Amino acid sequence: MFGIFATNPDESLCASIAWNLWTEGRLATDLLAGALPGIEHSVYWTPPFYYLVLAGWQGLWGPGLLSVRCLSLVLGLAVLVILWQRRRHVGPAAWTASAIVIFDPMFQRAASMGRMDMLAIALTVAAIVVIEHGRSRRRCLAAGTLAAAALLTHPLGAAAVVAVGLTCLRGRLPAVLPFLLGCAPLLLAWMVYLSLDPETFVAQMGLQLAVKADHARSPIDNVVRLVDFYGSFAAVFVGGFIGGMVGLLRGRRHLEPWLIGIISLCPVIIFSGELIYPAYLAPFTAVGLCHLLADFRWGRRALAATVAVFAILNVVDPPPLAGIDPQYQSYCDYVSSHLGSGHSVIVAVVPDPWFGLQGRADLRLRLAPPVLIPEDRLRAYVAQADDIVMGGFNPPGFYPILKNWEELSAPGQNLWWLDRGQFLGYEDIRDRLQVR
Repeated sequence: MFGIFATNPDESLCASIAWNLWTEGRLATDLLAGALPGIEHSVYWTPPFYYLVLAGWQGLWGPGLLSVRCLSLVLGLAVLVILWQRRRHVGPAAWTASAIVIFDPMFQRAASMGRMDMLAIALTVAAIVVIEHGRSRRRCLAAGTLAAAALLTHPLGAAAVVAVGLTCLRGRLPAVLPFLLGCAPLLLAWMVYLSLDPETFVAQMGLQLAVKADHARSPIDNVVRLVDFYGSFAAVFVGGFIGGMVGLLRGRRHLEPWLIGIISLCPVIIFSGELIYPAYLAPFTAVGLCHLLADFRWGRRALAATVAVFAILNVVDPPPLAGIDPQYQSYCDYVSSHLGSGHSVIVAVVPDPWFGLQGRADLRLRLAPPVLIPEDRLRAYVAQADDIVMGGFNPPGFYPILKNWEELSAPGQNLWWLDRGQFLGYEDIRDRLQVR
């Protein structure tokens, strides 16, 4: 929301899957056909709910980058509204949770990326707010439906299922039945979809789990990595998290679902090390800090003044909408100028130019596999491309292909390396690869 965020290949992949669902009625993508088993006719390697929502959104606004990112932006604003609506039970000080969330840099990133994270966060927050101040059958039913939707958006949505489920269970046993009834329709629909092609599900999910295991680091290494990623905001992140936990513990009698949720999230975030995952903590720490500041009028006044200054600065010098680089289309045109007519292209570069290349109907675009696949399959996948465009990140398993490019490449194949906005051919980077 308040910065420029490079277009990620995940955004292109999500947009492609959702657009195919809207235009062709298939939950699938051709961007990884030949790399991930069966993905050209069925997507099983991530839960499907985000694609369903994004497909409807794209049907209204089209498949462009602005459209895809604006969905996340709207969902981010929805989180602020949901937290603000807690004032009915918490009191006027509830607005502080919404204000605190705005300042979380990882929340800003999630709200400016065309991925499923912001939908999962919004559904998780909505589920907990519904159950927070009442355990009637209607609330448990609604919270169960929202929690199941969060889980079917992203695996971290399981925090909503755990928080709501345990809250209903700790109330009175009859409250669990409405919760389960709320979860059942969406979960049963997902099970039916899995049963249509269990072999493809096992193959795709196996690759997903394998790449997670391959990237596994120690919890300490992951924490250090996250702190480094926050950079100058690291102290704010750590302080905010500690303050939020203190607030949730102090108010555990009334904030029990939030406390359960953050406790269930922390181990996953620490052990996975995924850089976007701390965004899921933002609403929880904000609610804890809100409770901590409720009795300190000076703290709320200081926060209000900070929000006012922040708003004025953004009005005077507005950031690009949805974090899109104003030069993005020019960058895509530059990439396009190096790609021959009718070529098959593998794109493995950040910023990802897929959105800007949609006007090139003559190109057959593919993405580098986001998971580690067998080397023989990867070689066959690369052999089908006329151009391979790389730079900005190292896709799993691609380096051996690069290092042995002279041996593996066929006449007419081009390997491009995008370095600081400049296209370099293989001849320009060969020595660099051999040294590594």
